[in-house]
Amino acid sequence: MQTELDRTVGLGRGKLPRRQMLSDWLDAAAFYDTLERDRAYDRLIDQWSKAAEGIGAQLTEQAAEVIIQLDEAAAAALGEPVILPPPPKTPPPAPDPDEK
Repeated sequence: MQTELDRTVGLGRGKLPRRQMLSDWLDAAAFYDTLERDRAYDRLIDQWSKAAEGIGAQLTEQAAEVIIQLDEAAAAALGEPVILPPPPKTPPPAPDPDEK
């Protein structure tokens, strides 16, 4: 992930480190100002084009995968179970047509 983030990507007006793209994308999409006073998303798109959204989303997904892998490695090192989300609930059985 570090190597990927250190590489640059060419967008619109020039090259930009992917690390900066991820940071700008998270500021714009995840940590946005709900009152839209900051307009980070609009600035990101204006500066780097709509392609920044796709690259930012891809880098976010890759970072999330790394975080999950680190969590699993930490659990293994500590002898702790990996805690997974609960399975989906099984729907109730269909009513018996012979039962009235």
